[in-house]
Order: sequence, then structure tokens, then C-alpha cells
Amino acid sequence: MASTCGSSLALMDAGVRIKKPVAGIAMGLASEGNQWTLLTDLQDIEDGPGGMDFKITGTRDGVTAIQMDTKTRGLTWDIVKQTFARSKEARLKILDAMQAVMPEPRKELSPYAPRVATLMIPPEKVRDVVGPGGRTINKIIAETGVSMDIKDNGRVYIVSDRSEGMEKAVSWLKKLTHEVSAGGAR
Repeated sequence: MASTCGSSLALMDAGVRIKKPVAGIAMGLASEGNQWTLLTDLQDIEDGPGGMDFKITGTRDGVTAIQMDTKTRGLTWDIVKQTFARSKEARLKILDAMQAVMPEPRKELSPYAPRVATLMIPPEKVRDVVGPGGRTINKIIAETGVSMDIKDNGRVYIVSDRSEGMEKAVSWLKKLTHEVSAGGAR
């Protein structure tokens, strides 16, 4: 479940404004007959006969995902209740440790994080953006370093790994598709 915790921390470190960090904990079960023991943050013991691997992710407010496989003939309600109770306790401890390292997302988006912008332009302006033989859109892409996808309905997706390139491409598109009206702003 380190991938879940690491993903939340990486997003926050990159300045992505996630609502809440998510942590994950793996719970296990070792059982034989009617005797069983729950394991927290397991190390493959649960993969034997009578075992269970129950991965649970969530925020401080609740569970966001679960995944389970078992080599038992079923689980009692008591096992399930205890698994969730112990996983919550462990998840909260992990979230405390994560918060100690990264209390909130960074204020600025990392210069290495990709940026995505979506614009709506009038559908009749799509051909102006594409240009004859695709020359206009290809020039925008070449000069700004962005990737761009434009739909017939006027939705334009712009992706860039540099804020400067994104800003330049968005500005270019807005100027190219600006609707002129009498007395209107430029």
C-alpha cells in the first residue's frame, strides 16, 4: 500500500491541489479451523492456507477503496468488523506520519508537473485554429511546445509541461477566436 501513500505525497509535493491525502494499509489473516489472527501491514504470511489479503485505502473521513482475496471458505462478520476497525487505526497513524512530512499541497505547481487546459471556442472557429492543411495549429504547437487536440464541437484540450508554453498557447487561441462586436473590448 506504499504506492497509495506515495502517490498522495507525490501529488502534494508537485503542488496538485488534492482535497485530502489518501493512505493505504494491507490487512491479513492467518487461520486454521476456528482459530484466526489478524495481521496489520503484512509480510506474505497471509498467502498460506486460511489466509486473507485485504487492502483498504482511505482518508481521515472514510474508506475510498478496498480489494480482498482470501484462501478461506468465507469470513465471519467478526473478522470483517475487526479488519475494518484495525485498518482505520493504522490508516490514521499513517496519515499522521504523512501529514508530518507534507501537511498540505505546495502552493505552486511543480515546474515538472504537466498542465492541462480545456477551452471552448465557437465551433465555427475550429477551422481558423486548424488553418489550411493544419498549418495554424501546427505553428501554435511548434512555437509553444504544447500538445493540442481540438474537437468539432469547439472543445480544445491543451497539455504542456511548461507553464510559459501553456500560457502562450491559451493566449494565442483566445486572440485567434475572439468574437468582435461593436463597442466590445479587444
